[in-house]
Amino acid sequence: MTKASCEMLAKASELAAKVGGYVTAIYGGEKPEELVARGADREGLLQVADPRDYMAHADALMRLVTERRPWAVLAPSTSYGRDVLARAAARPGLGLAADCVNLDVVGGRLAQFKPAFGGAVVSVIYSKTTPYMATARPGTSPPHSLDHGRRGEVIEMRIEPRLRFAAREAARWELPDPREAEVVVGVGMGLKRRENVAYAVELAKPLGGAVDATRNVVHAGWPSPHPPPYCELVEAGSARVFLMRWMVYVGERGWPSADVVISTAETEVLRR
Repeated sequence: MTKASCEMLAKASELAAKVGGYVTAIYGGEKPEELVARGADREGLLQVADPRDYMAHADALMRLVTERRPWAVLAPSTSYGRDVLARAAARPGLGLAADCVNLDVVGGRLAQFKPAFGGAVVSVIYSKTTPYMATARPGTSPPHSLDHGRRGEVIEMRIEPRLRFAAREAARWELPDPREAEVVVGVGMGLKRRENVAYAVELAKPLGGAVDATRNVVHAGWPSPHPPPYCELVEAGSARVFLMRWMVYVGERGWPSADVVISTAETEVLRR
């Protein structure tokens, strides 16, 4: 289970306490007992389909949403979470707030905080449809520590696979994922040329850190040292140390987005 999933469980537990509800975690991988230890009260364990079969998982989630009508359905803003929740929301015609930086309960409704205009402002979104559906960026909520004394109900759900996988091969990458790294080196268009990304990589290596980039770098298709091609700087909000304008340069137009990230880091190094 990823760190982003653990963070989402912690946020779901916080919201459930405010509305007097409980948390049901839908899971298709291994070690399901960890979900309860991280804050789930109930667990829907998806059987048969491959853990990577996001289409089968979306079908199962859509049926659960339609049949049980939960108060809210949440997922981390990973490629998997975006795919599954978008498909599950579209079929019954539900609204979906994606890439939120915070979630809260206001007047019994789910308040979804989402950056706009490159991070210059944060909008508060209230969906007109229920159940509420949202994805939250990794790094925006601290995960709960493991509590193996917690007990929860596990419900097995058999689903039909939608995708067929011929082989499995582990990918190897030069640097860690910036969404889970404690040190992130930011890359901007101020580096001028795509081959200069190598300087950021060499800076990150001795720090045990990751490299992330502004939106313009992502759109330019500059080489990325980790999957997927960068996460965009605004998503790397969980880093303890954030280095900017030191060997690497974040362009002026990237500053509004960068401010969202820096506000969640414990230490920033800003140098021209």
